[in-house]
Amino acid sequence: MLKYEMEIIKDTIELTNNFDECIENIIKKMDKKRGHEKNLTAEEVKEKIYSTNPNKPGEYFEFMEEYNISNGELTPDLALEMADIVYYTSQPNCPDNIKPLVFSLEEMIGINHQLAQRFCILKYESRLKESNYSRNYKKHEKELMIDFFETNLQK
Repeated sequence: MLKYEMEIIKDTIELTNNFDECIENIIKKMDKKRGHEKNLTAEEVKEKIYSTNPNKPGEYFEFMEEYNISNGELTPDLALEMADIVYYTSQPNCPDNIKPLVFSLEEMIGINHQLAQRFCILKYESRLKESNYSRNYKKHEKELMIDFFETNLQK
């Protein structure tokens, strides 16, 4: 498993940028790609994050599983899980009591919100480019995240 320091190489990431608008556009495009006619409801967002279904656990539980595997160190796999947390807490109908989850998980792994947003943008822009029928989308996402880490974060 590749592990990286949580220190960002200087001058490689614009940490002052706010990527909210970019993520809003990604959500709209993903909804269209998935055939959703409207935004996820507050209950659907809650289910995506906190589902206890053993066949498809919620994003929070997937994040925590990867956090434990990585011993709390930032890895490409943990970044991909963080991307999902950012994606769902950025949904227009995300309940106000769930939105702060992203900040506590960012603090837990020692990153700022802009870097977490970059993970989200990287993952979901990749997903938008993949065919709906591609079986390799997760492999491509992981390769992109590894490349991002190698280019932008210190080993």
